[in-house]
Amino acid sequence: GKDALPDFLRQREVYDEISKEHPAVTLMQGVEVGYNAQRLSDVKRVLNSFPFDLINLSVHDYKGYDMYAFDFAPEDADEILKYNFSTIAQAVSDDIDFDILCHVDYAFKSVKKKIKDLKIDLYADFLEKIFKIIVKREKALEINIRVQRSIDDQTHLKTLLSIYKRAGGKLLALSDDAHRLNDYLNETQKYAEIIKSCGFDSLRFYIRRKPIDVNIDQLF
Repeated sequence: GKDALPDFLRQREVYDEISKEHPAVTLMQGVEVGYNAQRLSDVKRVLNSFPFDLINLSVHDYKGYDMYAFDFAPEDADEILKYNFSTIAQAVSDDIDFDILCHVDYAFKSVKKKIKDLKIDLYADFLEKIFKIIVKREKALEINIRVQRSIDDQTHLKTLLSIYKRAGGKLLALSDDAHRLNDYLNETQKYAEIIKSCGFDSLRFYIRRKPIDVNIDQLF
């Protein structure tokens, strides 16, 4: 029920201070928008207020509850996932100028902890709808290592990528989602190789909102 809004101006000042001490390092500034249909005007106001390098779009909630901490009955899982995927489809369709759709399987991760044998291909129709929208809008799809590590099933990721590819998807970003220092770049190469094995040759980056595609073999 509260906004988590960083002081972007002060953040940029700190980045500039670090860059003076370490001129070989370029620090870029991104923002993740947690989608809320009732707050679109506020979102656009914030996004227009600062020259971000990257804008991520994500959906974390089920009817106002973050799926990370939300306790639910297993029999409600199907309704929860259908609601979540439908909300993501709405988010990517709305008038938000974003670059990357984050962790489309975030809610699936939480549900799979309770239903171990759940498979993502049961929701292929919902995912194809989402993917066709971002393909048409030329937005990238993030593969989130933190989410994949929690799901702990390479078949899941390969299935997700096959659905994305079937929808015409070509643009992939890879994130370690490092909340702690020791997670920085943790298993990045492993997941990049899985992505490559699924027929994708490059990963997408952004500087000042300009897309840069880098061949996976050049990164590692």
